[in-house]
Amino acid sequence: MTDRGTRLMRFSLRVFLVVIVLLAVVLGLGSLRIRKQRQFVSTLQQMGGYVEYAHEVPPDMLVDVGGELSAPEPPGPVWLRNLIGDELFFSVRSVHLPTDASDDDVTSLKPLDTVEELWARSQGVSDDGLAMLAKYKRVRRLDLEGAMVTDRGVKHLLGLPNLESLDLSETQITDEALATLGTLKQLRHLDLSLTTVTDEGLSHLTNLSNLESLRLNGTYATDEKLKALRSLMPAAEILCVTPIFSDGKRYPPE
Repeated sequence: MTDRGTRLMRFSLRVFLVVIVLLAVVLGLGSLRIRKQRQFVSTLQQMGGYVEYAHEVPPDMLVDVGGELSAPEPPGPVWLRNLIGDELFFSVRSVHLPTDASDDDVTSLKPLDTVEELWARSQGVSDDGLAMLAKYKRVRRLDLEGAMVTDRGVKHLLGLPNLESLDLSETQITDEALATLGTLKQLRHLDLSLTTVTDEGLSHLTNLSNLESLRLNGTYATDEKLKALRSLMPAAEILCVTPIFSDGKRYPPE
């Protein structure tokens, strides 16, 4: 073999070894991520919750394949998924806590950096639980309907730079929380229904230039204030009705 051929073989071997090392590192990191995600999902399922993965879609968005509806396959080359399995390419996008979840349940879950949507509709979740949920830094949608969250807890939302959709309906917030919410300029959807917010607090929301929808059903918002908000926030759809429950009571009480 010539010197050129020997050098070429040595170079090829080095490249091969580098590729093998890089592949081992990637698979090693992937294995750690899989274990962490698997533990997260297992813990959540044991408490009665569930997750949705990034490659999953709602039923009305399933793909029609040969006359049959099927969900898209996980990302990644088929040959690689066949070799090492699909789980490496699974990524948790949405987390649904059970309706009886507690702050302790939230604490037992070690945050995943892939989560973009969180549902925590539980009276067992308070400000302390929200402090833990605020560690999911990529969250874009947060649903806290009915949670025992107060003005103090809302301040934890300042640590979520990607938050676009927020549901605080039936929580314990007051006008003080709206001063905090008014600084979340990235918000696009906000639900404050069935809370005790008033005209005074709503004035803090006029700087939310990206807001597309604002729900104020069953709040103390007056017709005069609603008119002013619609004038100052023409791009936002502002909904406000006074619900009447089965027992004939109105909310908020007059």
